[in-house]
Amino acid sequence: MSRHLMIRQVVLTVLMTGYLAGCGTLSSRSSHPGVSLLDVYMAPQPQLVSTVYTLGVSDKLDITVYRHPELTRQVRITSEGTFVYPLIGTLKAAGRTVVQLEKELTRRLQEANLEAPQVAVTVQEYRNQHVYVLGEVKSPGVYTLEHNVTLKDLIASANGLTANAGWYVLVVRGDRPRERAVKVRHLENLPGIRVDLNKVLAGEVERTVHIYSGDMVYVPPRVYFFASK
Repeated sequence: MSRHLMIRQVVLTVLMTGYLAGCGTLSSRSSHPGVSLLDVYMAPQPQLVSTVYTLGVSDKLDITVYRHPELTRQVRITSEGTFVYPLIGTLKAAGRTVVQLEKELTRRLQEANLEAPQVAVTVQEYRNQHVYVLGEVKSPGVYTLEHNVTLKDLIASANGLTANAGWYVLVVRGDRPRERAVKVRHLENLPGIRVDLNKVLAGEVERTVHIYSGDMVYVPPRVYFFASK
């Protein structure tokens, strides 16, 4: 298993754990004591739907239409940025978000006389340039990696920090060979590059820490210390 896939499994498992434990919003706080790399390797692959990720060539999509199993399809976006779908024909997907594609599929199926279609699109495989932004940010998820994007830009794209954000950002590379499996109970214990959060927000590390496709950017929660009387 590649390190890129390992990071994807960690990301999806932590986000889904937060979703099931929370009130319907994705959460990636590191306070889940059961999360470990060894457990993640064996975990099923829940799907993370992002409203901000821009679909691109070679992304693999799972499309379902409620009460119409005959329209369930797994498609891969072609080099032309399109795919073929029943009742519609060729449809452009590259350059759209998942939500935009769902709306377009719904509109086109209505035009094909399908009554009140309920369409769901999930990304099975990310082949486009992307980065995971997790932890104490207001909108954790998968984000399209734009050219020359900085850590500060990514935090801004995730709608900024929560009030519980810690003092540093962890960047875990997604393109290195897998290392020996080690029990890791918290995401902040993953090997990576730790950068002072104040320096990130001040724009002082833009040229020293580059972000690549498949990387995970994680802001851990603040640690509180209580003095005993």
